[in-house]
Amino acid sequence: MRILAFFNPDGAGVRSWHMRQFQYTLAHGGMFGSEHGTALWARSYLPLPHTDSLFASIVELTGFAGSGLVILIFAGLGIAFTLIAWNTKGKCGRLYVFCAGMLCFFQALLHISVNSVLLPATGVTLPMLSYGGSSLLSVMLSFGIALSAAAEKDPDDPVEEMDDTGKGEKSLPHS
Repeated sequence: MRILAFFNPDGAGVRSWHMRQFQYTLAHGGMFGSEHGTALWARSYLPLPHTDSLFASIVELTGFAGSGLVILIFAGLGIAFTLIAWNTKGKCGRLYVFCAGMLCFFQALLHISVNSVLLPATGVTLPMLSYGGSSLLSVMLSFGIALSAAAEKDPDDPVEEMDDTGKGEKSLPHS
């Protein structure tokens, strides 16, 4: 039903209500957002403005300028995790770091696309910003594991050991 309402919002009646509220909220935000205390759509009509509709709420409060900043932050996060993955030792750790960053980036992209009425409603939260413990916990847990994998040393690399003189020398790990 959501897909039918997405492709034919005028004929869907109540089923397209979410999409209409997204559009009204985005339009009310304008270029620099509504004045403090006048966020009518986010406070009254927008469904779940703290989770599923958070990006639309942000746009109404901060406008196009604030939404661009949110998009840049998530794009920067995706780029940062890609750079960290390139410098990670070991194939498995590199893959995990890259996937953790891309998972967060694409979840944000999906949320923003739904709130911008580019995709049908899905109920996906905006990572790290939406209210709710389980979403935040899963993102922070994956980031923690990814950064731990990035900090881990590769066992195939030469290890620096101290010799009797106190100067470090490269030697292969002991077998």
